[in-house]
Amino acid sequence: MPPIVVCTVNGKCLPVLAASIRAYAPDHCLLVSEGPLRTFGEAYNDAMDAAFKDHDEILIANDDIVLSPGTMDRLMSDVAALKAQHGDMLGFVATMADYVRYDQNIAHVRSVEVRQVRTISPLLAWISKKAFQAARFPPLNWYSDDVICEALNLLGFKHFVSPAYVHHAGSQTIGRDSTALTDEALPWLEQNKPELVKEWLPHLVREKPKICVYAIAKNESAFVERFCRSAEDADLVLIADTGSTDETIDLAKSNGATVHQVCITPWRFDVARNAALSLVPNDIDICVSLDMDEVLEPGWREEVERLWTHGITRLRYKFDCGSGLIIIHEKIHARKGYVWKHLCHEYPCADRIEERFASTDKVIATHLPDVTKSRGQYLDMLFAAAAEEPQNHRYSFYYARELHFTQRWDHSLAEFGRFLSLPGATWNKERCYAMRTMARCCASLNRKSEAVDWARKAVVEDPHTREAWCELAQQAHNDSRWEECFGAAMSALRISDRDTTFTNDPAVFGAWPHDMASLGAHNMKMPDVALAQARLAVEKSPDDTRMRQNLTWLEEAARQAVD
Repeated sequence: MPPIVVCTVNGKCLPVLAASIRAYAPDHCLLVSEGPLRTFGEAYNDAMDAAFKDHDEILIANDDIVLSPGTMDRLMSDVAALKAQHGDMLGFVATMADYVRYDQNIAHVRSVEVRQVRTISPLLAWISKKAFQAARFPPLNWYSDDVICEALNLLGFKHFVSPAYVHHAGSQTIGRDSTALTDEALPWLEQNKPELVKEWLPHLVREKPKICVYAIAKNESAFVERFCRSAEDADLVLIADTGSTDETIDLAKSNGATVHQVCITPWRFDVARNAALSLVPNDIDICVSLDMDEVLEPGWREEVERLWTHGITRLRYKFDCGSGLIIIHEKIHARKGYVWKHLCHEYPCADRIEERFASTDKVIATHLPDVTKSRGQYLDMLFAAAAEEPQNHRYSFYYARELHFTQRWDHSLAEFGRFLSLPGATWNKERCYAMRTMARCCASLNRKSEAVDWARKAVVEDPHTREAWCELAQQAHNDSRWEECFGAAMSALRISDRDTTFTNDPAVFGAWPHDMASLGAHNMKMPDVALAQARLAVEKSPDDTRMRQNLTWLEEAARQAVD
């Protein structure tokens, strides 16, 4: 006789079910799968896989049902008759119950005959191995049975309801909040079975979302046409102009953008972004924040629409900063519930909403900057911000970084040191970046021993990414510590995972670690290793004159050694 397969989390009702099986179906063994809370679909897929290793047909049951005296005899008698009629194309055969969907509910259906139905709830249901191999439960609680039934329907299987009856206590594990359970299932259904959402939940079917690309601008005539072309798939391109004196406004309008002129005095990036956001119409669903020297990649809208399912408020996506640096951005957000914060290096923050993220591994936007544009305003603004909020670790970090960009080595060292002492400076990526930059500042001041010390601290802070190891190799090289240089470079090369935070350095997956390993190995009298790493370095950076010269010298030395 087929076993009865049950999944349970807390086993609250299981003793009663087990007692009814012993009393009314003693020939059917009970196979119980207990484990941590997962979806109904995932739990039963695993339990059924295990059962089908030894059986060609099984019965699956909820843990909160109770068999009646005639349940199993009638169900198995109907299964036998249906197998004779439909053979291998028999899908589910389920029982009636008192707390279940309409077609199986004794309060609504009084039939004593077997009936073919489109979908069933498997409170107690027979299923064959062949049917289960053809379609599995999706990773859902609600609608998992509907989805598998529809999949089997498309393959020609037929489902039936037997007059056999079980009592159902009713959703003792996942609860009875139909709205919450539907909301939980909807993102998966929208992404994987949109045609079923339209049929089952027409009131929840989303219209095509309205998307606005918005930006702030001042004297961006060099970029505005390119910007607008990349965003042409948006329903609205909105630019808040903050005082252009060139052709930015006219060019933006001629390229289809809606332009509003705003005055932000004194200047703050967050206030300007919020001014732009406030001009976005209320009927917009999704806002894409972009700078004027950034562009959206082809296919961006299709990817945003694909991921923006019910309840999503923000999208995480890849952003190409240029020069091989790709990081994760989060500047695509819902129209409502967000406010920009921070005077400089501003960021959209959730405001009295519960955020729900969707993520993609695709590059959605790319930065194509004007390298001649001055960064002077950033230094002044960050100085003011850090002075205004001295305990704000974010301002301190960016101010110290800007000081390094402007080659104010002593000042950058001091500010990064202050950053590291602040209570909020806890993220290891930022702390490691600070220490790496402090090493470079020390190197620029010819304080080589201190540079090595800071690079070592960076490795301790974040030993699982290449950046700190490459920095240690470089500073050890600068101080002629060849064993440490070689060891650090090889440690970097053993790491294959790329960091996707803004603190990453694309050079660590280029020639840099191979070059350091080659130089370290050469000075440690390991010519074969030095030559091998030099070749890899030149392969990564074929136009680097010094590396090519090193390789030529090493190859010549190797030939002479053979001769």
